Amino acid sequence: MVRNVRKYIVLTALALSQAVHSGGQVLQDTQTIEMIRNGVRGIYNYEFEQASVVSGYLEKKYPNHAVTYLFKGMAMYWQYYPILPGTPAAEQYEECLGKGMELAEQKLKDTDTVAENLLSALGSVGLLLLYYSDNGQSGKVISLATRAYQWVMRSFYFTHSYKDFYFFTGLYNYYREAYANAHPIYKPLLLFFPHGSTKMGLQQLKTAADSSIFMVAEAVNFLSGIYMSFENNPARALLYSRKLRDDYPQNPQFKAGYIRDLLVIGKYGEAESLLKGMTNSSLNGFHQAQTEVFRGIIMEKRYHNLKAAETLYRSGIDKIRPYGPIGNEFSAYGHYGISRIYQSAGNMKLSRQYRKEGRDLSAFDHITFDK
Repeated sequence: MVRNVRKYIVLTALALSQAVHSGGQVLQDTQTIEMIRNGVRGIYNYEFEQASVVSGYLEKKYPNHAVTYLFKGMAMYWQYYPILPGTPAAEQYEECLGKGMELAEQKLKDTDTVAENLLSALGSVGLLLLYYSDNGQSGKVISLATRAYQWVMRSFYFTHSYKDFYFFTGLYNYYREAYANAHPIYKPLLLFFPHGSTKMGLQQLKTAADSSIFMVAEAVNFLSGIYMSFENNPARALLYSRKLRDDYPQNPQFKAGYIRDLLVIGKYGEAESLLKGMTNSSLNGFHQAQTEVFRGIIMEKRYHNLKAAETLYRSGIDKIRPYGPIGNEFSAYGHYGISRIYQSAGNMKLSRQYRKEGRDLSAFDHITFDK
């Protein structure tokens, strides 16, 4: 959950900060705003040639502005998803966003443009936090978390300016309470943070999803995740994941989220029809692993072919293992599936072993596909 909170803090600010231009006034350069809007849409829909055109435009028109680095960082995050430490993409990504954060932070004391610079700073630090948390680099997360928290707290003063800010405040209000309720052991620590409201947080996220300029996709994505995880309301989660899939049909991660939600509520036929269009030749290893776990669930639940299901589960687990912590969720689904197969064969020892491994990997025990 902490990873998800940081993720959303990150991308929200990022998208908003992309509205900033070197003249120092947000949403004044209408040509640039329209270019960025199209570029963001292209990034989320995996149309990276279009995003490259926008990136070139920003580099030429605003070569030393944080928005240019933020846009490039956002494009890199999705184009090379998932970015892994030690790769050339990771080095470029960290350098790009580090520069963006530096440029934005230098201007935070400018009272005339504090809102746009705050958004730029949050955007840069948010994307870095997302990458570090994706890869389990908790030390780097902690080193940036203090500044990120301070900037998020300041964002509460700017909701009157742009509805996109409701994304920030909604995340804080919701997770401040939901996380404490889900993990009571952390309640003493959370006493140092101002109280929120889950009801208000959901409403603010919905406002961002309905009315924001840049944060529509991220707000919808978070609402889908919240309703599936903390609210345990798969039907409501499906409404939001379907919207993401419909709006960005070429994004394999959004499609995976939609398929996952379909499988949770037992719509195996619809999920299978979507998987037919996802071939290994068009996917990287991470997304191949996701689809193989999904196909395993369908083989087990729809066709009752346990042998084929186990083969798919094991293949998915093996393929996603090199991706580290970011693959844990889907690895857990595979482990739960193998546990059920061993249970049906009467091998309770191995069933319990795989069940435990699944729980160790999973953030939410109720997403098991047992029913």
